[in-house]
Amino acid sequence: MKNTMDTPQADLSGYLYRTGPGGTRRPEPDREQRPAVAEWPSVTQWMTSFGTAHALMSAAESRTADWPGFYVLAIKQDRLLRSASDETILLCDLDEVVQAAAGGLATVGGLLAPDLGMYWIAGTREIDPRSVAGQIAEAAGNRIRDLSLSFGIARYPMLDYQRSQIPANACKALDHAAFFGPASTVTFDAVSLNISGDRYYQEGRLEEAVAEYLKALELDAGNVNVRNSLGVCYAKQGNHEAALAQFEKAMQLDPGEVMAVYNIGLVHYIRGAKEKAEHCWLEALRLEDDIFEIHFQLGRLYAEKKDWHKVLPHLVRATGLKPGSAPAQCLLGKCQLATDDHAGAMKAFKQAVKRNPNDAEALSALGWLYHLEGENPEIALTFCRQSVALAPENGLYRRRLASLYLKNKQVEKALEQFRLATDCGCDCSDQIAALKSGRSR
Repeated sequence: MKNTMDTPQADLSGYLYRTGPGGTRRPEPDREQRPAVAEWPSVTQWMTSFGTAHALMSAAESRTADWPGFYVLAIKQDRLLRSASDETILLCDLDEVVQAAAGGLATVGGLLAPDLGMYWIAGTREIDPRSVAGQIAEAAGNRIRDLSLSFGIARYPMLDYQRSQIPANACKALDHAAFFGPASTVTFDAVSLNISGDRYYQEGRLEEAVAEYLKALELDAGNVNVRNSLGVCYAKQGNHEAALAQFEKAMQLDPGEVMAVYNIGLVHYIRGAKEKAEHCWLEALRLEDDIFEIHFQLGRLYAEKKDWHKVLPHLVRATGLKPGSAPAQCLLGKCQLATDDHAGAMKAFKQAVKRNPNDAEALSALGWLYHLEGENPEIALTFCRQSVALAPENGLYRRRLASLYLKNKQVEKALEQFRLATDCGCDCSDQIAALKSGRSR
């Protein structure tokens, strides 16, 4: 099944990664960041919110203490149905349904929330838990028309997980099931842990994310997505050597995996090895030519060299893939301004400001373009003032503002901005001398 959430996404630093159960590698041009990975809370969130869950979990832990093995089924009602009296129909009669499906094996469980149930079933060899889930769904559907259930299944023993951790694993599998839509069943695996790690990553809890990815690799050492996600986490922690090791392992496992190739390039770029970065990004482009981040990073790299003719095709492509990216529109405008394409630059900077009204570079450049084209001097001055307010340490923005003050015959304000621009490293000594000379005569 193609899942629109399962595509290479970029974090705020520009690293690419993918969440979800696998599938398409094509990018989602209109998304700035990854979407949330599930539509319902994790088990720990449920337990925080619903006091009855504590009693259920404690009772289940006590009653299953001598079970050598068991499965936990987290059962989610996909949507709350309404009765004729407009009262919510809860997951009803589940105890009876689960006991019947378990075929005489010991069971314990109940509701954690109005639409979330959790059940422990003794044994691991005696039953097929997915078959049990199917029987539960069928029986529940026979009792309540249109009732749809999703299942997350986790087993004990597994790795070194404690008994008390298995319910959380079942809910991680339930999060995993969300990617497939209603009436889905997933058994806890490396992908479930990858999705759980992504939850932590999105919350900025990198240590917990790393722990989940490492557990996932214990279950599936050849999982390329997990290797790549772990590398991104290490990179965000500043551990670039560890990040490179994971990205390179991912690339060895799948030489066609564009994310790993691109991410290796980004690590090289951050470390100042820009030729290596360029080589990686060009290779990534050979693998897939319609990922926004690759074109944007190459455009940025060539812009630093002021190689504007190389910049332009990448930025045109990047803004075509993701028109809503303010940084890409601003960089495109900068390229067009440098090549004297004022009309194109003005269009790009307007798009950048529309997407990000606090983009100081775009505001300053747009104000300067209005000045160069002799259009609307008041708006030109306003934009340049705003840019200086947002980035007072930028000497270029101050010098532009000073020039506009001078054009409007506001000599004192112009002189002040030229001085401040010089203090910021943008040498305006000639303009200052000329103004002082003119004022002294």
